[in-house]
Amino acid sequence: MTDAEFHFFCDFLINNCGIELGYNKKYLAESRLTPLLQEFNQASIADLIRQLSSNSSTSRHLRMRVIDAMTTNETFWFREQNQFDELKNQTIPKLLHSSHSLKLWSAGSSSGQEPYSCAMLLDHAFSKARVDILATDISDTMIAQGRKARYTESALARGMPFEFRQKYFQRTESGYQLDASIMRKVHWQKVNLLDSYLGLGRFHIILCRNVLIYFSAEAKKDIVQRLSESLYSGGYLFLSNTENIPVSMTGLQAIRGQYCRFYQKIG
Repeated sequence: MTDAEFHFFCDFLINNCGIELGYNKKYLAESRLTPLLQEFNQASIADLIRQLSSNSSTSRHLRMRVIDAMTTNETFWFREQNQFDELKNQTIPKLLHSSHSLKLWSAGSSSGQEPYSCAMLLDHAFSKARVDILATDISDTMIAQGRKARYTESALARGMPFEFRQKYFQRTESGYQLDASIMRKVHWQKVNLLDSYLGLGRFHIILCRNVLIYFSAEAKKDIVQRLSESLYSGGYLFLSNTENIPVSMTGLQAIRGQYCRFYQKIG
């Protein structure tokens, strides 16, 4: 891949999914794109990149697969346990004190470990609450996997408490199937975080964790601003433990909770 081809590819990622790939990450692009050569009958990565700019149906499918390949889908159950402790013991009880319903958005849901972790937590600790969880991702592949809610032994080994594994999963010939009662709490939708969220409604809690690190500073500020606008007044935004909202952001107040830091919408 030449420098010119890599620059074109970086621009493609920014314009189509907001991912900002540093110019020292050419090796990463090449390693992620190489498996696609045989699938799309291309002789080289250069040919593959040139195909991205055409308007054929094959190119549209290629663009989707490239985004799939470049989107990091590292995920596991109850990731950053301290945040789930905060949700269980502090934020959710406060929200349910005034209402028996809860709307939660898991943005960047990958194959479902985050939204289903939330659904299991709510079912286990707040079984009488009416729960509506929206799970979104930019990857069609991840959404398809999430909707199936079928996981391998190795996937379950990454963070799944034994009690929940016994209670909510059934072993099948092709893996471990999540209980239908938990699946029904989660609704899947393809969402590009660069696009409008107006049609999604408002939420009491939004989780957007380990996602913003891939965006430019300008895109990150825009996304956080629109996430804030998607919260009910007093609602909560959770980023990962290592992420912060942009310094100049208004409308969100940092909260130092009992278990972790998060943000609350003010006004």
